[in-house]
Amino acid sequence: MSRVILLSFLLIAWHNIDAQYADYIGSGQFNGVTVNSSDEFHASSMWQDTALAINTLNGSGLHFEHYQAGRLLTQASLAYEKRHIDDVVNTGIETWIDNQFSSTPSYLLPTLEQFVMDVNQNILANNGGDSTEIVRSPNWQYFNYAFWQNQMTNDDLLRHKVASSLAQIMVVSRNGDLSNHGPGLASFYDMLMTHAFGNFEDLLYDVTLNPAMGVFLTHVNNPKSNLALSIHPDENYAREVMQLFSIGLYELNVDGSRKVDGNGDWIPTYGQDDIKELAKVFTGLSYGGTIDIGYGNFVPRFGLLHWYADFTVPMIMFDVDDPTTTDDEDQHENGNKILFGNQVVEANASGLVEIEDAINIIFNHPNVGPFISHLLIQRMVKSNPSPSYISRVATVFNNNGQGIRGDMQAVIKAILMDQEARDCSYQADSKNGKLKEPFIRLLQFTRLIDKIAPNDQYWNLTTNFYRDVNQDILAAPSVFNFWLPTHTPFGPISNQGLVAPEFQLHSSKTSVGYMNYIDQLITGNIMIGNPLTTDPVTWNKESYYPLIEDPETYLNWLDMRLTNGELSDVSRRFFRQALLDINPIQHQDYYQNWRVDNGMYFMLINPDYGIMR
Repeated sequence: MSRVILLSFLLIAWHNIDAQYADYIGSGQFNGVTVNSSDEFHASSMWQDTALAINTLNGSGLHFEHYQAGRLLTQASLAYEKRHIDDVVNTGIETWIDNQFSSTPSYLLPTLEQFVMDVNQNILANNGGDSTEIVRSPNWQYFNYAFWQNQMTNDDLLRHKVASSLAQIMVVSRNGDLSNHGPGLASFYDMLMTHAFGNFEDLLYDVTLNPAMGVFLTHVNNPKSNLALSIHPDENYAREVMQLFSIGLYELNVDGSRKVDGNGDWIPTYGQDDIKELAKVFTGLSYGGTIDIGYGNFVPRFGLLHWYADFTVPMIMFDVDDPTTTDDEDQHENGNKILFGNQVVEANASGLVEIEDAINIIFNHPNVGPFISHLLIQRMVKSNPSPSYISRVATVFNNNGQGIRGDMQAVIKAILMDQEARDCSYQADSKNGKLKEPFIRLLQFTRLIDKIAPNDQYWNLTTNFYRDVNQDILAAPSVFNFWLPTHTPFGPISNQGLVAPEFQLHSSKTSVGYMNYIDQLITGNIMIGNPLTTDPVTWNKESYYPLIEDPETYLNWLDMRLTNGELSDVSRRFFRQALLDINPIQHQDYYQNWRVDNGMYFMLINPDYGIMR
C-alpha cells in the first residue's frame, strides 16, 4: 500500500512540475534520476532488447509521434517503410509534405522502356538473335512491371498517392483496347503524376488530349457532324468530363451540399444540349504519333487505328488550319458552341484553342472546388468528410491565398493538414475513416517487409490477386471506377446515413479471396515473381526471428508499421496467445517461421489494419 501511495504522490508532484516546466514522465527529463529494478528482463540471446529500468522514465517506449507519422503516411502514400516514418518524425508533417512537393518524380514510362529493352535483349540472347520475336508493342503487363518496380523503391510517396487518387476519378482501364498499350497506360499515369502538384485546369486539358483517355472514352477520331450521313459527334467524353471529372450532376454549395430550387428540387449542372455542344468541341482529335509494329511506317492521320498509334504523345487536332492535314481530314466542328446556357466557345482558328476555352469554362464552374475536394478527401483520408472539411478544402481550391484557383499543392496540403485528418479526437470516432482498399493493403505489406531481391528487380503482374479481389492498378471495370463515391452497404453504415465506397468491392467472394491470397503469399514466401529469372523476390523471414522470440515484441513491431498504434486489446490478446501456442518445445524446427507467418497473416486480415482512421 505504501508503494501505491508513494507512486501516486510522485505522479501528482510531477504533474505540478509539468504545469510549470512541461516536463513529465517519459519526456526524457531524467538527468540525475536513478531507477532501480529487481529484474531487467532479457528474453533470450536472440532478443536484442532488454527491459531496462530507466526506460520507465526516458520515453523510449512512447511512440506517439511515430504512430501519427504512420497515420499520415497511410493517408499520403500507397506504401511506405519504417525509414519513411522516421523521416516524418524528424522533419515534421508540414515540412515532409513540402519536401514531397519538391521530390523527383519516379515516372513509370522510363522504367517500362528499360524493362522492354531487358526483355528484348533476353529474347535475342536465347533464340540466336531472331529479331522477329522482340517486343514491339508492350501490353498492360509491362505497365504493371514498371508500377511495382517503382512502388518498391521510390521516395516520392505523396505524388504517387495523388496520381493514383486522380486515376480513380479520371478513369482509364486496361480492360478493353488499352490492354495492348502498356506505354499508353504508363504515359497516362505519368501525366497524372506531372499534374498532381500542378494546376487542375492544366490537368483537365492534358487528360482531354491523352490518347489513352481518347480510346477509353472514345473521343479519338471523333468526327464532325454530317447530317446527310446521320453522323453526330461522339458524346461520351463530353458527358464524363463534366459528370465525373469536374462538376458532377447537381449544383453544389461550397461545403458539397446540393443546392435546391424554389420547389426544393436539386438543380442539374448541365443538360443534353450542353453535352451535344461540348461534344462538338472535342471533334477532330486523333493520334499525334505512330509506332512501327513490323508492318511498315505510318504517319499521323485522322482515323488512324490504335494499333499503329504512339500513346506516349498527346493527340493532335485535324482541322483546316493544321498544315499536316488534308481537306478530307478536316474533322473539327465549325461554329460557336454554347455551354451552360450562355457561355460561348467561339469558333477559332485552332480547334485546340476551342478545347482550351471549353476546359477553362468547366474549370471555373463553382462546382469544381467542392466536387473535386470531396473526391480527393475520400481517396486520401475518410469516406464521410464533414461539410466544414469539404468547405475548408474547396475554399483553398477556389483561392490558394494568392488569387490562384486550382492549385493542387495548396489543396493537398489543406486535405492532409486539416483537423479531421490530424486531430486525435477523430481517430476515436467510429464514423471517421475508411475501408482500406485491398490493393493498398497488399502494396503496404510488400513494401514493408525485408526482401531478398535478385538484381533489385520487383516486376509483378498480380494476376492472381486481381482474380481474387477484382482490383489492380488501372484495371477498373468501367469509367465509374471500382466503386461509386456514394455507395453505402446495407446495415449499420447506411442506417446512419453514411457512405463507404470501398465496400462496393468488398463481397463474400473478394473478402475470402483476399484472405486466401494473403495466406498463399505468406506461406509460399514468393512475394514477387520475375519473368526474366528463376529467382523471384522472397520474404526474408529470418530477419524477424529475434523479434518473434517474444511475441509481444513482434506485435509491437507490426503495430508500429501497419496499424499506427491502433491494434486493439482484443486483437492483441488473441494474436499473442496464438503465437505463444506455437512454442519451441513442440515445434522446434519450425516455430520461428510459423510465428512470423501467423503474426503477419493475422495482422493483414485484421480489421484494425483494414480500416484507416
